Amino acid sequence: MERTWLSGRQEITNEEHNDNYTRLYPTLLSNWRINSHNTLGAKFSMGISRPDFYSLNPFRYYTTPTQYYSGNPYLKPTTTTNMELNYNTSWGLYAVLYESHAHNAATGVPVF
Repeated sequence: MERTWLSGRQEITNEEHNDNYTRLYPTLLSNWRINSHNTLGAKFSMGISRPDFYSLNPFRYYTTPTQYYSGNPYLKPTTTTNMELNYNTSWGLYAVLYESHAHNAATGVPVF
């Protein structure tokens, strides 16, 4: 579980930002031995990752005289949900059915 209180103020524009939340990020894992040679498993997990400083910084950071990077201070943390079913045998066969979903995911824009 995570409980977060965020409070910030941008001094130049005098903008304030507040965000408070409580979230649960569980991981559940279960395996069943069908017999001495076969195992079936299931997994569910949730996670969180936050943007780095440069992704949040709204001011221009110049990498060349004509190319710059600017972040977005309103980015939210990315939350992920993963589900997996797996089957394996003592003979080396391993099969997986996997699903992953990300919410509030952000990536950079390529520049050519």
